[in-house]
Amino acid sequence: MARIDSDVIKTSKPFKKFDLCLYISVSVMIVVLFLCYNPFGKGKAVSQIEISLSGKTVYVYDFSLSESTVYSDAVQEEKNSGLILVTVTSEKGFNVIEIDVSGHTARVIDADCSSRKDCVHTKEVRSGGDAIVCVPHKLVVTAVGDGVRQPVTG
Repeated sequence: MARIDSDVIKTSKPFKKFDLCLYISVSVMIVVLFLCYNPFGKGKAVSQIEISLSGKTVYVYDFSLSESTVYSDAVQEEKNSGLILVTVTSEKGFNVIEIDVSGHTARVIDADCSSRKDCVHTKEVRSGGDAIVCVPHKLVVTAVGDGVRQPVTG
C-alpha cells in the first residue's frame, strides 16, 4: 500500500487550478492593501509643542504665533538661531528638549533618567499626535496638530 501512495504523489500535479486561483487572489489582495495603506505619508501639521511634567503642562511653543509660554519655574528656555533649548528640571532629574522652529519638530537631546536614556534615543516628534515619553521623570513632549487628540497620560 505504501507503494501506491508514493506513486500517486509522484504523478499528481503540485497545484490544482483552484489552488492557483486562491494563491493569486490572496497575493493581489496583499498588494492592493499595501498600496492603500501608506505608513510613510505626511501626518497632520504640527501647530504646537507641549511639554508636560507629572501630567501638568509646563511649557508650550506655538509655531503659528512664534511664541512660547512657560507655566513653571522648573523650565528654562534658551533661544539660538532657529533652535530653542528647553531644560525641564524636577526632583527626579532633568531633560533637555530641542525645538526646531523652522522644521516644526522637537526631540529630547539630553536627560539623566537612566543609563539607557530611552527618551533621548526616541525619534523626534514631527506629526500631530506624536509624543516622546520619559517615564522615570514623568515627562511627555507632545506635537499638537489640527484635529488630533492629545494622548492620555497618567
